[in-house]
Amino acid sequence: MNGPAAFGPYLLDRRVGAGGMAEVFAARRVHAAGVEQRVVIKRILPRLAGRPEQVALFLDEARVSAALCHPNIAQVHDFGEIDGAWFLSLEQVDGPDLRGLLRVLAEEGEQLPAQLALYVVHEVLSALEHAHGAHLDGRPLGIVHRDVCPANVVVSRQGRVKLVDFGVACSALGGASRDAVHGHIAYMSPEQVSGQPVDPRSDLFSVGVLLHELLTGRRLFRGVDAADSARRVRQRPVAAPSALSAQAPPELDALVLRALSRAPEGRFPDAGSFRRALREHMDLRVIDDCPGTLAAVVRRLEGALAGAGTATLAPVEGGALAHTVQVRPRATRSEPDTASLSLPRRRRTTLGVALGTLLALALAVGVAWQATRPPTPVALARSPAQAPLAVGAAAPVAVPQPPPAVARPAPPSPPGAPPPHTAARAAP
Repeated sequence: MNGPAAFGPYLLDRRVGAGGMAEVFAARRVHAAGVEQRVVIKRILPRLAGRPEQVALFLDEARVSAALCHPNIAQVHDFGEIDGAWFLSLEQVDGPDLRGLLRVLAEEGEQLPAQLALYVVHEVLSALEHAHGAHLDGRPLGIVHRDVCPANVVVSRQGRVKLVDFGVACSALGGASRDAVHGHIAYMSPEQVSGQPVDPRSDLFSVGVLLHELLTGRRLFRGVDAADSARRVRQRPVAAPSALSAQAPPELDALVLRALSRAPEGRFPDAGSFRRALREHMDLRVIDDCPGTLAAVVRRLEGALAGAGTATLAPVEGGALAHTVQVRPRATRSEPDTASLSLPRRRRTTLGVALGTLLALALAVGVAWQATRPPTPVALARSPAQAPLAVGAAAPVAVPQPPPAVARPAPPSPPGAPPPHTAARAAP
């Protein structure tokens, strides 16, 4: 984009990113008397605008998002269609997502203190408690987010925590099927990664994965590819956080392991129970200071966040299998969380070039070696003596050949004999 682009009453300032279903813009809405409101526009991709099934999914997300109003959930300001393109106008959250924040902290050799980790997860659970219990016209909506992960948790410069992107949520209003596999695989519950129906306890498992990562500084189920991540979610033994990090308080181990129970009935029954159990381990003397402390961390790392291209202003839509594509000023390591088992194109190309180079080198060596060998008479049939030697066999001993015969001068002719050149035939 070269400068702001008009989109109905909005000005699209820059493209933030894109996913499988929509693209996201940092934008402004211009009101009367020149009053501007900074928002985020999430617009269905042009190539999908004419596909009814994709439009239906986008509209389902709009219905779910519009039904939620909570300080820990990014709010919907507007929804509609402009020039044939469906869009959502969302609250602009000025700050990085948790994935980017954790990456920069790791590069700096740091980790969120345990109390800040508990605060972040407490706020996420508050958002889920509201979403899971949401009603419309007196009937429960049955919302399951299904993609709770660091990429969908945004931390503002004021230290506020927001859960974003209900693009793959399922609910009574519609959305993706409850047994469809969508989301970041390494944060899915075992039942979700297996394609089984999910309920709100699936989100609580995802929160347990997030809490374990925050306390240990390690990705719990990250594999080399999507299939390996899925296998780890289903089978990998889970170590207590305190066994992996001295920063993790041992008294939190039982709580984290309960959230990570592979059987849904072994987890907390709901987000409220999980949040209250977590709160019992929070230092109430500093809990009110957590937003300010977290804000100070974000501001201190602003330069590194901007350099890494992780500072975002809004939720970025995940789309099918949440293969999120963010516009970044430098290349970053990709997340092996999408269902792709083929060899990446770059590796295939590099391997082909390497094999071709080795083949050419071997051919050149063979040609050079052949050129240095003495000429061999062409034989019509190979005799046993000419058979190739087996590895380790003794070489045949060369038999000395007699020297070529040397012509001797003819004896002098007797008198009267004809000269030699007039003889009828040469002497033998």
